[in-house]
Parts: sequence; structure tokens; C-alpha cells
Amino acid sequence: MGNMRDNQNVHAGHRMRVKANVRENGFAQLEDHRLLELILFYAIPRADTNATAHALLQEFGSLKDVFSADVDALCRVPGVGENCAILLSSIGETNIRLQKPCDDRRNVYKTHKAYCTLAEKYLAGERKEKVLAFCFDAAGRLKKNILISEGTQNWAIIEVRKIVQGAMECDAMYVVLAHNHPYGEGEASVSDLDSTRATSVTLRKLGIKLADHIIVDENNIGHSMYEEEKIMNVFY
Repeated sequence: MGNMRDNQNVHAGHRMRVKANVRENGFAQLEDHRLLELILFYAIPRADTNATAHALLQEFGSLKDVFSADVDALCRVPGVGENCAILLSSIGETNIRLQKPCDDRRNVYKTHKAYCTLAEKYLAGERKEKVLAFCFDAAGRLKKNILISEGTQNWAIIEVRKIVQGAMECDAMYVVLAHNHPYGEGEASVSDLDSTRATSVTLRKLGIKLADHIIVDENNIGHSMYEEEKIMNVFY
């Protein structure tokens, strides 16, 4: 019992010193493993978090990749339990959301470059493929942004029915599709081309224009299928 109390006292004293150092000198002076160690204080109440911080960085390679990892992958690292994994993953998700725009409804989007910029804002940093539909009014103002589907690291389903339903519900005049390739280039696949054509045809029957389909690559750069895939006849 004595050794256990001694260990707890040592850890408690160390944590107090780390917190005091941060309050006095700020976060910028902390190395990555020290910052991670500090964060782990709040998920691992008593144990030494320094070793766990090093294990996480060794497993994933960088602080960014630690926060980008999913819960199951984090749980496989020795010393990381469910609470710890959820905390780390939630920090990564929070960072993604903080980088996204607060309100795009005041802006006007009428160029393919503007569509790319909008898609980049919403899909940059995402770890899984997501399909979004941006619905606009006649003036080019964003009326609604719809999450169509979320898949894995290399696929997601483009559900035409859900796109059409969302566009009709908000009375959209035109729609821009967007999805990301988290670990790949911005070139459209055969499936992307087929899904784009099917969506365009269905929307056109309802008097709604499909203006573009943007693919955001692993470098967070948006690529316009209208401009790059030479299938302009699809977009009316």
C-alpha cells in the first residue's frame, strides 16, 4: 500500500509542476510529447502519462496523426483506454470543425473556383470519405449543406435519392456535389462519373441544375469535374 501511495504522490506532484509551468510559460514551449502528456492527464487519472504519450507518437508518427486516428486504432495502443481514445479523437474532430466556416449563406457562389473553395472548407482534414450536396438559390446564395453519406477512407456512396430530396426540400435552383479523397488524388473515378451523370439527369427532370462536382484531394485542394474531366455536357 505504501508504494502505491508513493507512486500516486509522485505523479500528482509531477502533474502540478506541469500545470504550473503551462500557466507561467504558456503552451508554445511544450514539445509534442509534453503537450500530449498534459492532455492525457484528463483521461488517465493516476498513471504516468509520459510513456503513453511516447507510445502514441511512436504508433502514429505525429501529433496531428494521433488526433486524426479513430477510436478503435487508439485503443490498440498500450495504456490507452476508451475514455482516453474518445478524448483524443474528439479533439481532432473539434479542430476540423473550428476550421470550417461559421456561415456561408451571406456569400455568393457562381464560379467553379468558388465551389472548390467552399468544398475545401467543409472537407479539408476529413479522415473518411464524405459526400456533400450544396444547395443554392437563383442568386448563388447557399441555402443548405447536406451530408449525403459518410464511408471509409476510400469510398462513400453518392445517393441520388437523398440529393434530390434535399434539393427539393429547400427549393434549390442549382446543386453542387462534393466529396473527398482523404488518401488520394482529385481525379474522378468511373463510379464518380457515373454517379454525377445519374444525379444530373434526375435533377434536370425536376428543373434543378447540377452546376459542378468537386473532389477534394489528400492535400485539401478542390478539383472541379466540370473543368477537369471534360464532361461539361453533364452539367446543364
